[in-house]
Amino acid sequence: MGSVNVRVRLLGPVRVETDGRVQEPPPRTHGLLAVLALEPGGYERGRLAELVAPGAGSSAARRRLSRLLWLLRDAVPALPVTVGPRWVALDADHLTVDVAEVEELAASDTPQALEAAFERVGGPLCPDVDLPWVSEQRERVRTLAERIAARVAEDRAGRGEMAAARDAADWLLAHDPGSTTALELRLRADRVLGRRQEADEAVAAWEQAQGATEASAPPVVRDLLAAIRREATMPEVPREDAAPEEWQLEARLAGARGDTSGQRRALAMLRNASSLGRITRAELRIAEVDAALDREEYPLADRLLAMGRDDPDTVALQIRRCRVALAHGALDQAMEEASDALLRAYCDRRELARLEALLALAAVMSARGEGREALGAAAQAQEIAERAGRLDAVLEADLVAGREEARQGRFKAAATRLVETRARAAGSGFARLEGEALHELARARCRLGELDAADGLHREAREHWRRLSLPVREAVACGEHAHTRARAAQHEEAHELAERSEELATGAGASSAAGWACLSSGLVRLFEGDTEHADRAFARAEAHAGKDADDSLTAALAVHRGFAAYLRGESSSALAEVTSAREWYERRDELEQLPVMLVVEALARLKLGELHAARVATERALTEVAQLGAGDLAVWVHYAHGRVLESAGDDENARVWFGHGIDQLHAMACAAGVSAEEFATRDPLTRGLGVAATAAGVANVPATWVTGRPAGVA
Repeated sequence: MGSVNVRVRLLGPVRVETDGRVQEPPPRTHGLLAVLALEPGGYERGRLAELVAPGAGSSAARRRLSRLLWLLRDAVPALPVTVGPRWVALDADHLTVDVAEVEELAASDTPQALEAAFERVGGPLCPDVDLPWVSEQRERVRTLAERIAARVAEDRAGRGEMAAARDAADWLLAHDPGSTTALELRLRADRVLGRRQEADEAVAAWEQAQGATEASAPPVVRDLLAAIRREATMPEVPREDAAPEEWQLEARLAGARGDTSGQRRALAMLRNASSLGRITRAELRIAEVDAALDREEYPLADRLLAMGRDDPDTVALQIRRCRVALAHGALDQAMEEASDALLRAYCDRRELARLEALLALAAVMSARGEGREALGAAAQAQEIAERAGRLDAVLEADLVAGREEARQGRFKAAATRLVETRARAAGSGFARLEGEALHELARARCRLGELDAADGLHREAREHWRRLSLPVREAVACGEHAHTRARAAQHEEAHELAERSEELATGAGASSAAGWACLSSGLVRLFEGDTEHADRAFARAEAHAGKDADDSLTAALAVHRGFAAYLRGESSSALAEVTSAREWYERRDELEQLPVMLVVEALARLKLGELHAARVATERALTEVAQLGAGDLAVWVHYAHGRVLESAGDDENARVWFGHGIDQLHAMACAAGVSAEEFATRDPLTRGLGVAATAAGVANVPATWVTGRPAGVA
């Protein structure tokens, strides 16, 4: 009997599995089995009798215990139960209990473990047993199961698996129909999936369970339900005899859907309306400019605006001039047009015009680095869009907010928002907006150090833009993908992606996108320690930045040129570059580059003998990576901090920090989907960590290291 492995299932129908055989103990023994299985260390016989026969006298309880033990052993002979004159126990070495598995998996608190725990929760603990001790355990396990289900629902929603998230929320509601948390999770899924009727039914069931009304529901529940009802009334494709205003809206929505043929049909209907005098030529030109911008045909948008120089200077025209200026990087002009348009929309008391102006203003402020103001404008736009039932505008405002959260280093918040934005855009057919959310989500995942997840999202984004025939967006996606693959130590693929990005951008005449592609190419070269070719790529990027006056590209170039200067041993130049870049980023409250700048600053100051200043830089870098969650950059920060401590003569603590860096390296290799040995050779600083950790006697250092000091590491 001792060699047989026995599995006891207490959650849901009580079962015992022995070597593939499933046995059902008599219902009378379920309480005894639960008491023994949940405490496999066993009980003193008198105490066990009290638990299985509460309220009975001592002699009667012992007789009942003996009878139950005989029934249980007779029904399940393989059950490893030891019965002695004073002690009764199950053999824990040959026993698996589903409750213990669920508790162990829940304690690890990872998405994979929680999913596995959720799968094992088949129902309540021994639902047919009314023993007080078992009832207490049932309540404890129920609370744990509900926590697991809520986390699983949130994690699934976070991954964009809204149907699966809805299933987990339904499980919660089935076990606790009055749970407000479960209802909120369910409504969030229903909103993305566009299921108004099911949402109404869920609220009705919740009202019945709570004995309440919809009006007394928490504000978040009321807001979600209102949004679902509004979005369920989104306009359909107009009839041919519909008013021109409906076709104007359809032209805009078709652009958001990435529906080129639908947009052309709407434009054809508007041209016909213009020829009949039902709309003006200027109103038609607005729709044509929108279509040109949606298709990335920027020279055509310029020509259309030039043709309309004598058109009345309306709010709509100002917004289109703003969008064209923004596409060309003329941020001051774009800001002037958006501000004037918003002021006029307020004066005219036209809410939809104000909505369009706020969205334009938010986009311009975001490009100018005015993050807080951009978030404020986006929030106002979202409020109006919700009232008007304009889901496309709601999603555009969400995209601005997600982008700004990422720029401010709030990557987790950005990723959470963008997952839902992407799912809602996909569920509503807004393909262009879905692609924007997908691209921003991939960037956020990369900055969080989730390199394998980011890789998959980048591939989706590239294919998405290719299908929509938008080469500039595809070029930007390729450049970002190159950045991610370089951070994952996949240099050859990163080179190919950077070259493809530059090719697409150049072919489309998008100078700014080509500049970012060159920057990605230079970054890959830096990771390889090839500063000569990196500088050539940076020179090409600088030329593109000058054409479009792209200050953000210029600042990013300064960061990477500082890195290159450090690798060449030019510490003063490195410090000057990253200092100027840091001033620019801090003025804009953009923090995503801050850990890199602080590491380069610390190592450069260390070489210049400025030990105290170097330590200040690494200590701040440690704080920043802890807040940002940029795991792969933490490898650099731990290395730099260890070097600073080593230079200060604190070898013991230096060894500790090198050890932290090696631990992080293993974690990031796993997150990147590569071996630790491959990740360990990713770039000069990561290679430097291996050399330093090996010299300090750190354990678990990957075996594959370059011999000697890596290039640029003192």
